[in-house]
Amino acid sequence: MAGAVRGGHTALTCTVEQVLVYITLHWVPRHGRYGQPARAKSTLGQLSHLSTQLCHLGRGDTYDELSCTGNPCHSVDVQLYRRGLTRGAIGEEEVSAVPLTYAKYRRLIHYLRGQIRLAVAVTRLLLLRDLVCFLLMWETATRGHDCGKLQLTDFRDPRNPQRAYGGFPLPLPGGLGGYPDGFRLLLSQLGTKTYQGVRAPPVMLEPNAAPEMCLVRALAEYMQACGAPGAPPGSGLTGYLFRPLRADHTGFREAPLGSSGLTYRLRQHLQQAGLYGGETCHSFRRGTLQHMEANGAETAAMLARGQMRQTATLQRYLDPLRHLPVAAPGVTSDGSKG
Repeated sequence: MAGAVRGGHTALTCTVEQVLVYITLHWVPRHGRYGQPARAKSTLGQLSHLSTQLCHLGRGDTYDELSCTGNPCHSVDVQLYRRGLTRGAIGEEEVSAVPLTYAKYRRLIHYLRGQIRLAVAVTRLLLLRDLVCFLLMWETATRGHDCGKLQLTDFRDPRNPQRAYGGFPLPLPGGLGGYPDGFRLLLSQLGTKTYQGVRAPPVMLEPNAAPEMCLVRALAEYMQACGAPGAPPGSGLTGYLFRPLRADHTGFREAPLGSSGLTYRLRQHLQQAGLYGGETCHSFRRGTLQHMEANGAETAAMLARGQMRQTATLQRYLDPLRHLPVAAPGVTSDGSKG
């Protein structure tokens, strides 16, 4: 591994990104048979072997996502890579997410707002967390995986992006009053799928004139609930913005919120609201970009919203039929023979 990792890093100092680069670009292409890449089973075995070796070198058998210390083979990103290999090995194919329509998005937010008004304690905090996640994924086209890894330090000072934002907890306007003119938040996440190891391009979050749909207001409500006297254990925000429940469901633990858990919550809400149509967290990303296109947005604006580098990538998100199953030869999309 030492020869494959650049930048002066060794097995004692390698990062999560370097482990993934080593496996995908160095090990897999060189360890298959008959000129083919290594199979999933072999790659999973190599990851386990690498994890064991790093453990023997003193890097432990856990990974702290907040401080980026420990054994990188136990990080969320590497575990997601392992999960993808496992699914591929049993024949599961990745398909595009069902796009979330703007009309369904509004109905989902309206439903959540109604549930929040009736909820208390842990349930209310969970609903507020979900609300902020959904508003954020729509307004910024953030992936569910990246959303779950957001930290307080990913909010930067709009006047000096080199500094973390110092205005938390956010103010909450009384009644239906709005935020003052010019109030905005700057989000620049460290380490996304597209921008690994660096901060992603900044995104400005501005208040929405409609209180129910306002991300900034929802974030303020969520933060106030997290810091309120008598809040559930682990509610205080110190690192990750969105955290999973503890095993006993009485509070929260300091860890990133996984996309699978967030997708489960989304499906649950949509089903209870009578809206479910197969959507996942990635449906927000497809849906908001398609909504932008339908409203005449320029290609540059959509690329910026999705933080994409290639127009070809954007076109895959804009394809309105990409999530539909491919019909077999001689069969039309409705199942009849063509």
